[in-house]
Amino acid sequence: MPGRGWCYTTRVPWTRALVPPRHSVLNQWALLEPLGFQLTMLLFIAGLLLALGARSPFAVLLTALAGSFGVFHVFYYWLKVPLPIGALGL
Repeated sequence: MPGRGWCYTTRVPWTRALVPPRHSVLNQWALLEPLGFQLTMLLFIAGLLLALGARSPFAVLLTALAGSFGVFHVFYYWLKVPLPIGALGL
């Protein structure tokens, strides 16, 4: 196990584990209206997984697609929560 100052679950320094989410949330907030919820979440999840050290591009893409489009459909269609659609209609 790495020494002091390391994030246990990702095996990266804790500062690296905390900085990407903070910047990603700010970028997500800025892109939510122009791109819509689905594309913004796709970029957010993929970027977060890559920043935290995910190695397989296929796994990153699959997780980002399932996460962004799956969460959108659950909240928008089943729970009737209005989410931004974006200029592309996605």
